[in-house]
Amino acid sequence: METDLDALIASLEKKLSDTRELIEGFDEAMDYATHCALQGFAEGIDFAIEELKQYKSGGK
Repeated sequence: METDLDALIASLEKKLSDTRELIEGFDEAMDYATHCALQGFAEGIDFAIEELKQYKSGGK
């Protein structure tokens, strides 16, 4: 059974995937600042996912 934490992780993974697709799809049309902002956003989501997975597994 999926827990709230599993649902949150799945939601963040979807947002990360969508953000990476956005970066890939519009990279040529983006200015540098927008690209950097979206890349930073994606890295933040990725960090949150890894931290939640570590928390879920009982790691420190």
